[in-house]
Amino acid sequence: MALNQAGPYVDDGRLTANVMTAIQSTPDGSTIGMTHVSGSLRRNEGASADPIVCASTGAIEEHIRKSIERRLGAT
Repeated sequence: MALNQAGPYVDDGRLTANVMTAIQSTPDGSTIGMTHVSGSLRRNEGASADPIVCASTGAIEEHIRKSIERRLGAT
C-alpha cells in the first residue's frame, strides 16, 4: 500500500507529520496498540503565516495496524 500526501495545499508548502504508535501487553496476555497522527503545513510564501493543521484520513493508522499484524503473525 502506498501512502501519499493529499489535500488542497500539499503542493503549496512544507508538510510536517508526527506519528506515534504505542504497543503494550495486557494482563490477560493480549496486546493493544494505539496510534496518534498529527500534522501541519506551512505555506511556501512568507514565514509569518500560521500553519494549517492537517487531519488524518486514517490511512496511515490502518497501514501501521496491518503491518504490525503481519509481523506478529510471522513470529
